[in-house]
Amino acid sequence: MHTEPDLRPRRDARPPTRCQISRWLLASAALVLFTGCPHKHRRIEQVPPTPLPAALPVIDAPAPLPPSATQPIRIDREPLILPPDMMLGEHLLRVELRVAVDAQGRARQSEVRAIEAPDEMKPRLAQVVQQAAHGWRFEPARVDGRAVPAWATVSERLDLAAWWAAVTSPPPMPEPPATPARPLVRYAPKWPAGVSMRPGPAREVLGRIEILPSGAVRRVWIVEPAGERAFDLAALATLRTWRYVPARDSAGAPVLSVVQVRLIFKVR
Repeated sequence: MHTEPDLRPRRDARPPTRCQISRWLLASAALVLFTGCPHKHRRIEQVPPTPLPAALPVIDAPAPLPPSATQPIRIDREPLILPPDMMLGEHLLRVELRVAVDAQGRARQSEVRAIEAPDEMKPRLAQVVQQAAHGWRFEPARVDGRAVPAWATVSERLDLAAWWAAVTSPPPMPEPPATPARPLVRYAPKWPAGVSMRPGPAREVLGRIEILPSGAVRRVWIVEPAGERAFDLAALATLRTWRYVPARDSAGAPVLSVVQVRLIFKVR
């Protein structure tokens, strides 16, 4: 015998009223008030941290290449930039790195193989060069025309005396573009570390900046030094952090440009 289902709402299926909800909340608050929080005396077990491995593994560690393979070649030749306090003096610095290069030509990991520098500079110089290596780009190694991961040996050499001579010998100013570059982000220069802040005459540095079509700063030169190397290096470090709205040619396309900026160091 077929019977129709009972579709009438049941009494116990009705949602609770506001009055019932209020009563439940008051009862719960009173229970906690007179008996205390049930989690008050729960003991929390301390889990010891997992120790890190002694050496982090190389991601996609390159395998040895066959004799017929081509070796990876570094394609970006941007100069190595050191912190200002490491550029003092006229040392000859050299760092040899072993870099793991993936099939896309990116540096995945690096290790220092040899370093030539004063003993007090070696640990920090190795750290700075390894950090810079993460931004390097390579033409990857190839086996039968196919790009494969491989190791590359790169030697970075920096003659501080020759570097300073190049920084203080800027090229001639080029012809101005149709629309000059405009400052977008500018940071105030910091007082050089190790130089006492005593009231006196201001130190001025005239710098020349080469600006990429993207608005980023590519190179910086010193046109008129302050007479003290520490202020010139502080000016270089500051100008490298600036960003610009790029210059444009007569057709409105962004172009490479050069501007000059004067920085003033003065104790007020």
